[in-house]
Amino acid sequence: MSQKLWVQHITTGQTFGPTRVSIDGCEYVDDLLEEIRKKFALSVPPSHLTLYQPDGTTEIKVGDCPADYLEGNTDGNPLIVRIVEITENPSISIVPKTSPSKVALVLRSNMTTEEKESILKDILEVQAKERELQAKDREVQAKEREVQDKVSLYEALKEKTQRIEAERDFLKGTLDARHIIETYELRFPTPNPKAPKPTRAERWKKHLDLNTTILDKLQECDKKIRWQHKAAEIYDDLCRSIHQRTIDIGNGKYIVMIEKSLPKTSSCFVRVLAKELYGDNVVVQEETLGGVTSEMEAS
Repeated sequence: MSQKLWVQHITTGQTFGPTRVSIDGCEYVDDLLEEIRKKFALSVPPSHLTLYQPDGTTEIKVGDCPADYLEGNTDGNPLIVRIVEITENPSISIVPKTSPSKVALVLRSNMTTEEKESILKDILEVQAKERELQAKDREVQAKEREVQDKVSLYEALKEKTQRIEAERDFLKGTLDARHIIETYELRFPTPNPKAPKPTRAERWKKHLDLNTTILDKLQECDKKIRWQHKAAEIYDDLCRSIHQRTIDIGNGKYIVMIEKSLPKTSSCFVRVLAKELYGDNVVVQEETLGGVTSEMEAS
């Protein structure tokens, strides 16, 4: 199972997260900083990031092992990442080599006054255009940073919502395969009451036609299946008999147990929907004939 650390990104004016960042393949904190940069969509290299313990002041060394910080790491006690402020060393004075400006060269030339005025006018227009382009570039960069911040905030809120919904449905006793399908179908638009009531297969076809990302994930299970019809078939099977039970595995996640009586394609279908609804907070397990469970996290 993937190991993840809760991390919170703090800037001068805002706080984003906490959200979980995978430490798989991260031998050192230096590797983890690259994953954090991607997770929060930060437009700085990892060398400009500093990771702190939850107190926000104790700096974590880049050579430490990320797994050492799993203990006690929760959404209420996350690690803190900040962008390092880059300052110049005042003790170092660098005097650049200077060369005569274009204006100075024109003024020193042997050209006539009219020629000088014409060339200087062109130079001033070019400089004005350059300043205008630089201002637009700064504006674009500011908007890009704003979008990145909003995306990070959206992802953090989405993950928090998924966690709350998983716990709610577990406590209600409705975290099962049939409920997952019914909950997912709440995303479908309300049918026109004046039109003939569409079948479940028709509603799924319309949804998958508009959401090709979900269709692609389902086709990873089996490309030959017409999933809009399969969805209706799976739901009808679940209405006839109970194929699942729900338990708490005790580490903050909730599991939907799909027993061996449920076909593999049906199990895969439920896993895709569970991932969309609950993220990593719900894990689907398929029971084998020998009684041993094979964990397949929704992905």
